[in-house]
Amino acid sequence: MKKFLLIILLVFSVSVKSQSGEAENVSSFKITQKTCINKKGNHLRLKKIVSDSRCPEGANCIWAGEVSIIVSYYRDGKFIEDKTIVFSHKNAEENKEWFARRVPEKYQKVTDIVVFPYPKNGNTLNTKKYYVKVNYQE
Repeated sequence: MKKFLLIILLVFSVSVKSQSGEAENVSSFKITQKTCINKKGNHLRLKKIVSDSRCPEGANCIWAGEVSIIVSYYRDGKFIEDKTIVFSHKNAEENKEWFARRVPEKYQKVTDIVVFPYPKNGNTLNTKKYYVKVNYQE
């Protein structure tokens, strides 16, 4: 009887996992400072790193910090706007919405946005190496 209950629980847990753990097709693209602006469609370019106060890897911090960037938005090859975006835990959803409205349609299901590289304790980062990684669901 115990084996029977164990088998039932095992089968049930596998079926629950398969229902809730459907694989999401998540892909990503980068927004760099060297992004070429094509003539058709929406395009974003990382214009400038304003500040990066994120807690470096290997350090103990009270505050997680934030990074502030300027992103240029182009539509059909024409400059539309520069937007200063602050990445912190407080405004993650707002940032996802802003990016989703300004990327090509196939990328609009934005799931996460991360600014790289992440600071390391004791190292100074070259601002030319920064990029924004946008994850989206296909």
